[in-house]
Amino acid sequence: MTRASYLAVSGGATLTGTAPVGGAKNAVLALLAGCLTCASPVTLTNVPCLNDVIAMCDVLRSVGAVVTSPVSGTVVVDASALTSHAPNPAAVQKLRASFFTAGPLLARTGRCEITSPGACWALRKIPDWLAVTSERTSFR
Repeated sequence: MTRASYLAVSGGATLTGTAPVGGAKNAVLALLAGCLTCASPVTLTNVPCLNDVIAMCDVLRSVGAVVTSPVSGTVVVDASALTSHAPNPAAVQKLRASFFTAGPLLARTGRCEITSPGACWALRKIPDWLAVTSERTSFR
């Protein structure tokens, strides 16, 4: 390791204080999708304002969730009145992680119809859309 890649502390003094940690995009994407399971508003803090986060907010809006902009680092998701079980295909195709909404939508509405997520080479071999209902699918 080079000297710049780590912090060496020597001496007998106890360390105290805080260090800010930036928001983790991939964790936030999963949390945003998970907000669809909640019938009351959810507030997420330390949310990075990145294109993928904005794209996931668009996916949530496409099923009827009310979502604030992540510009301030805080996002409020109100999924109390979902209007659809099928996210907008144009929004889904912008983000691979949009597939994270399938489980929460199935849990809330009993059905989910979602197109193949964007930029996902692994899912190009499945049909253009995936329809899942709690009646046809067994979860163990």
